[in-house]
Amino acid sequence: MHLPGYRAFDLEALQLVFSEQSPVELTIATEGLTLSALAAITSRTADLAMVENSAAFEAGVRVVLPMFRSVLHIAVREDFQPADPKQPMRSATVYITDQSSAGHSFVDVFTRRAGLADGDFAKVEKLSPGQTDIIIHFGPVSPEIIDWLPPGYRLASLNDELGRQTGFAEEGIGYVVPKMTPSVIPAGTYPVAGNEVSLKTIGVDTLLITHKDVPLPLVYMLTLTLLEQKPRLMAISPALFSGINESFDPLDLSFPLHVGARRYLERDEPGLLERYAETINTLVYLAVLMATGFFAFTRWRSRRSRDRIDRFYLRALGIQERIGGEASASLLAELITLEQEAFHSLLENKLAADESFRIFTELISRVRADIGTSEQPG
Repeated sequence: MHLPGYRAFDLEALQLVFSEQSPVELTIATEGLTLSALAAITSRTADLAMVENSAAFEAGVRVVLPMFRSVLHIAVREDFQPADPKQPMRSATVYITDQSSAGHSFVDVFTRRAGLADGDFAKVEKLSPGQTDIIIHFGPVSPEIIDWLPPGYRLASLNDELGRQTGFAEEGIGYVVPKMTPSVIPAGTYPVAGNEVSLKTIGVDTLLITHKDVPLPLVYMLTLTLLEQKPRLMAISPALFSGINESFDPLDLSFPLHVGARRYLERDEPGLLERYAETINTLVYLAVLMATGFFAFTRWRSRRSRDRIDRFYLRALGIQERIGGEASASLLAELITLEQEAFHSLLENKLAADESFRIFTELISRVRADIGTSEQPG
């Protein structure tokens, strides 16, 4: 895990939670200590890190869980006198704690809106207390985590610093830096100058991130441990672990969820058959109705065909009954006409080519034979 420099907590207590409750072994990254959290993940010098949800997308980075809400803290050197009161950051030296992506985004956006170019102020990589003019810190609102703020600095509000861009911070920041929203540091939260009144600021969620090469089972157990052991984790640091939850929208994240975290979060969701059980039942019901209707139609059609063939039976039997009483040539002609009529009906699908029609053809043959026999001299 890549640890941020200014989010201190009892590391041994955290490792104890994992050693007792999880097969995951949590150690501290010893390489890339000067890298930002995001760079530590993309360079594979760490498997876990914390980064603001406003960070730009990087291929291969995955989210485990949201951790806490990170809020902008602006600290100004007490004896700092800006060269231009209307542009207080002109010629100023600015230090961004932990080189956070949210801090860089804030400075870039607000200096551009103040009409400053990169050369009009200086970003420094190391804090020099008493010399650095402005400190930009994104972190949880917590009076216990204040080691980033050295003596001789006061907290400032967007009401009175950085060119009075309060309106933009309250309403427009989310359109320029996605996921950032207005926030307030209540009066008296920190025992330092400047916080005697409420401070208008901005905030963004902080995510626990990893890289896609970390195995699924490992991230699954990590997610399980973080969620199930949240009470113990909050005892270690309420500010850093208070935001852990599984009720968040993955579409609101700057990076995709790791498949291991997704598998855990979806563990209790119904399967495919359960989700679509009602639809499946409806389809089965409709299929049964269609099948029943088809068989009913088939039986009705077969009955109609039998009704029609019965009429042909009766006419053939009527010819047979008249043998000997009428001229054989006339009966034979009538029989042939009846036979042709039956075959035309068969071709027009008015009769079915089934066992009933076969019986009819046998009856025609027998009547024809009887007519031929009646022509022979007795």
